[in-house]
Amino acid sequence: LDKTVTYTLVEGQSLRFIHSGHTRVTLKANKSVTLKLKDKFTDIATLEFDGIIFDMDLFTKDVETYHMQAWVATLNDFLLLRGTQDNTTYQPVTEEEYTPLKHTWVTGADRHAGLRMFLEQRGLKLAQGTSTDPPTEHTLSGLGNAKRAKFREIVSEVTITPCSDVLTLLKDLAEEGIQVGCVSYSKNCKWLLEKAGIAHLFHSIVGGQKFSSLGLRGRPDADLFYRCAEEMSTQPRRCVAVVNDIKGYGEDAFKKFKLTVARHNPPVCTADQAEPDRVIQGFEGVTTSIIEEWVTEEHSRSGFQRKPSSRFAVPQRVKSSTPANAVPTH
Repeated sequence: LDKTVTYTLVEGQSLRFIHSGHTRVTLKANKSVTLKLKDKFTDIATLEFDGIIFDMDLFTKDVETYHMQAWVATLNDFLLLRGTQDNTTYQPVTEEEYTPLKHTWVTGADRHAGLRMFLEQRGLKLAQGTSTDPPTEHTLSGLGNAKRAKFREIVSEVTITPCSDVLTLLKDLAEEGIQVGCVSYSKNCKWLLEKAGIAHLFHSIVGGQKFSSLGLRGRPDADLFYRCAEEMSTQPRRCVAVVNDIKGYGEDAFKKFKLTVARHNPPVCTADQAEPDRVIQGFEGVTTSIIEEWVTEEHSRSGFQRKPSSRFAVPQRVKSSTPANAVPTH
C-alpha cells in the first residue's frame, strides 16, 4: 500500500517547497496536493524568498544613450522654434545639462524639476500642463511627452538586446517557481521590455503609467517595489529587491524587504541613505541558489539564525556562496 501525504495551505496566497528532497511543489490557497512517499517522510525544504523585483535599467544595454539623444533633439527643436517666436537665439543643450534632466526624470520625485531648471537658465518659464498634453503643446508635460515620442522613434530603429547573464538568471528563477517583477519610473517600461522580448518573463511590471495613475511616491521612497510585490501577491519580507543605483533611496526604503542588492553603490553613504546588503558588478554566475545563500548569510549576520536550505547545490564554478562580482556591504 502506497503511503501518501497531503499538503494544504491554511494561510497565505501561495507556497513553494521541495517534497522529499527532489519534488518541487507549488501550493495555492484553498487547494490541497497529495503526493506519494517513496520511503519515509523527509523534511520539506522551503526557499527563503518567493519573489524578486528588478529595476528595469538592469536589463537593457545602451538605452541611456537613446534617452539622451531624445532629450537633446526634443529640447533643441523647442529652443529653435521658441527662438524664432522670441526673435532671439537660445543656447542648445549641453551634455552637462543632461545629468539633472535624467536624475529628476527617473527618481519620480518632481519629474519636471530638471526640465524646469534647464528652461529657467535660458530665461524661459512654461506651465506645468497635464499628462494628456500633446507633444506639440509648449508645457512641461507637453515637452515630456514630446521626448517620450522621440525616444520611441529612435529606439524603433534599433535592436534592444537584453544582457545574456540577466536572461540566464530570469530563466533559472522561472524554473524554480520564483515570482519575478520589474519596476521603472519610465512610461516606456513595458514597451521597452516587449521590444527586448522579455516582457513575458515578468509576473508584474510597474512602470511610469502606474506610478502616475496610482499616485505612488518616488525616491527616497520605494513605492514601486512595494506595489510590485503586492501585484505578485507576496510580501516584501519574502522578496528580494535588485536596484541599478541605490543613490537617492532613503534609509528605510527597503527595510521591509528580505534582501537588497545593488549594481551601483555610492562610495560614501550618508546616515539617511539606503545601503544595499550586496553590491554586484553583473549577474554572471548568479543563480537562484546563490541568491538563497545571500539571504541566509544576511540573516545569520543580523542575528537571525536559520538552518541553511539544502535544496540547492552551489555550482562548482562558484567556489563560495558569494560570486567574485558580489560583495557584502556589512
